[in-house]
Amino acid sequence: MQPSIELARGGTEVTEELSEALTEKKSSLEFFPESRAIFLKKNGSLPVLGEPGFY
Repeated sequence: MQPSIELARGGTEVTEELSEALTEKKSSLEFFPESRAIFLKKNGSLPVLGEPGFY
């Protein structure tokens, strides 16, 4: 079950729920303002569209 992600209108606010999920999974967060997309980095690589970890 993947955590739900909610972003503020500007697309830069990380919710407490997401922050906790990142801490639990020991993943890092990368934010790309150009596309307003969030990727959870796992093992130093970005997940591909459609794979778990891509939102």
